[in-house]
Amino acid sequence: MKGGIFISWKSVIIKKSEKIFLKQNQLCVITNEKEALFNLKDINCIILENNYTYITTQILAKLVMNNIFIIICNNKYDPVGITLSLNQHWQPLTIFEKQINMKEHFKLELRTLIIEYKIKNTLIVMKKLKCNDKSISMIENFAKIIILGDKTNREGLTAKIFFRELYGSNFIRFSDNAINSALNYGYKILMSAISRTISKYGLNNYLGIFHIGKTNPFNLACDFLEPLRPLVDYWVTKHINTIQNHISYNHRLELINLLNQKIIINNKVVTITRAIDYMIRSFITCLNEKTIKKLELPTLDFNLLEDESNE
Repeated sequence: MKGGIFISWKSVIIKKSEKIFLKQNQLCVITNEKEALFNLKDINCIILENNYTYITTQILAKLVMNNIFIIICNNKYDPVGITLSLNQHWQPLTIFEKQINMKEHFKLELRTLIIEYKIKNTLIVMKKLKCNDKSISMIENFAKIIILGDKTNREGLTAKIFFRELYGSNFIRFSDNAINSALNYGYKILMSAISRTISKYGLNNYLGIFHIGKTNPFNLACDFLEPLRPLVDYWVTKHINTIQNHISYNHRLELINLLNQKIIINNKVVTITRAIDYMIRSFITCLNEKTIKKLELPTLDFNLLEDESNE
């Protein structure tokens, strides 16, 4: 922690700062007339938590060119926007054509696999939290009977049971309370990282697989967020006694730091940030080879998460 700056591995969270600019080809942050310099190669993202920091166009351009995304928050610390770089991929039109030409059956197969992993990770969380055996058994049965495209909405039923187990029978998703604020904050941080990677590989974020909101510019990121949502749900549940009134600065730091947590993907132990990269790259392979067999999706492992927390 430096003044109003928190440095997580490859994340810079700026709470208080007067100016951000480029100096000696590094990110320079001025706080209370003191300078802090950061090597651009060490930065994954920057979170701006205030509305009074001056930022130069020179450093904005440099950050974009280095594929460093900025998450912009409002006065309630809620992420409301991100910067994404353009022209990173050498053949964006080719990728776009493959996306837009995906066959409906192919999309349904992708959707089914993504939902299977989401439910799998949901069960891992429920067992870790020692949820009701009956609820776990019901969701285990759902996992066995997912049909193509989840036409019987096993995902929705799983979420209903899951949230009631975690936050009580009176909990309503999207109501205005601290729990939903924490969930939304964590989801937005992960979705921002996914969106950055989607842009990096030349994909169009509007063209989702099963998220098809006409006003949602992040449909594809929402698709690939699904298997990672249970990680945020778990964190919020573990901290529920301290977020009854509001999401504190430390809460936000910990939710941002989820990007550095370890997870398993394709039998490799990697950070969430790296897993997102693997996931999106594998999706490109699926588009190229027209098969879902190459899609790599993440699996939670609480032994890894506990090791992280004990370091």
